[in-house]
Amino acid sequence: AGRVAFAGGSTGPEVAVTATSTGAFRLEVDIKGLVITPPHVRPFFTGTVYPAVNVPVTVWIVRETSGANPARDAAEIPGLLADANKILWQNGLTLVQSGTVHYADNDAWLNPSTTTPTDLQNLDALLDCSSGTGGVELYFVRTITDEKGSLRGIKRVKGIAITQDGDATTIAHEVLHACGLEDIYPQIKVGANAVPLSLPDASAPEMLPSDWCGG
Repeated sequence: AGRVAFAGGSTGPEVAVTATSTGAFRLEVDIKGLVITPPHVRPFFTGTVYPAVNVPVTVWIVRETSGANPARDAAEIPGLLADANKILWQNGLTLVQSGTVHYADNDAWLNPSTTTPTDLQNLDALLDCSSGTGGVELYFVRTITDEKGSLRGIKRVKGIAITQDGDATTIAHEVLHACGLEDIYPQIKVGANAVPLSLPDASAPEMLPSDWCGG
């Protein structure tokens, strides 16, 4: 199929493909001894080759007003970005730290909240430490709370805040929110209202058939 090439031959139980150009592709399988007649079609799957894009990342770490006790060790950041890139690469994205780590010394920014308009203004003031960077802005804090409890990360228009408990998956999750992807929350209809339906276990194909690579 177009836009991909077979790296080591096109037969066998495992076939590797590499990208040749960007865009959608379709791979069909011929199975020896299996006769398929119209209107049936051969087994297939589809995908998309994305362009590889390096995304500059501006990093801020919040400290106490005195400049002591940073919310995150600067030495952790390269490893966090590298692990986040393992997830983001399937969307063609690579996070690349831009310059050195910046520090914001303000006790009021160490444990932001989203529960009141004043809290949100305080959070956005932190996320406004940088602007117009042309990429992602990550702000590392101690904790974040909302009306339901604690969060590991949050994406706002002005930037992304990550807590001490936030890991590479948290970073990738929030960056993909910035790319326009939404959380998947199953819902059931009760009267005129949609009510969230809790999944009983970790996500799996049988529970999310429509969202698992389109089925």
